Amino acid sequence: MNLNIYCASFLMLMASLLSSCQQNEETGKHAEEVYERLKNEEVERLKTVYRKSMEYGDGNTAIYALQNLMLIDSQYVDYSDTLATLYFGNGKYQAALAVTDEALEKEPENLEMLEIAAMANTFMGENDEALNIFRELYRLSGNAQYLYRIAIAQISDDDFEGARTSIDSLFAHPGIETDSVTVPVGQNHSQEVPLKAAALNLRGFYFGQRQEMEKAREFFLRALAVDPEFVLPQGALREMSGISGRGE
Repeated sequence: MNLNIYCASFLMLMASLLSSCQQNEETGKHAEEVYERLKNEEVERLKTVYRKSMEYGDGNTAIYALQNLMLIDSQYVDYSDTLATLYFGNGKYQAALAVTDEALEKEPENLEMLEIAAMANTFMGENDEALNIFRELYRLSGNAQYLYRIAIAQISDDDFEGARTSIDSLFAHPGIETDSVTVPVGQNHSQEVPLKAAALNLRGFYFGQRQEMEKAREFFLRALAVDPEFVLPQGALREMSGISGRGE
């Protein structure tokens, strides 16, 4: 049986039991005990489904299990951050935004929800909205990685002057020497790298977009000096070499 249909049937059974409680005082106590036992059994079953789904990398089933846990047991109502993360991780960006929007109405400065909303908007191509949220995240936290995200969004919008200012601020931030950041390096792949390497690569990309290729090459090489395994500057330098070879 489909998990959603199963849980809907379960909830109907619970409603029937509660109705019995109200209609028959004599058996009410027993019905309440049955209700609690069945609810607890269902919660344990859904927790097992959720745990196993996460172990197996089955995001869709994990989402269904968590949704129904949140419906059945009030102690899971506040698991919206986990649900939003699952939606985002499974590429369901619109659903992730629906969850974050609801959560942010209650708690506008929830950094985790704001970050999921910003990244979901980024992947949906809503750069202006993402940029506004990243600015809010930086205002609230002062975290250097959000300066990095701001600069990326500005470059995507061809706001090179704004990007230059953000990148300058990033290099002046004390977190540049200690922090790391996760960057996308291809479809469904990401890489965690030192923030300094990411910033140097971003500076190279900035110059590349402005067709200042020698400066771009310099910063890609400097990024690799910080992290020799960093995929993005490796690819940029290969592409630059290919263009140079074709031009000779």
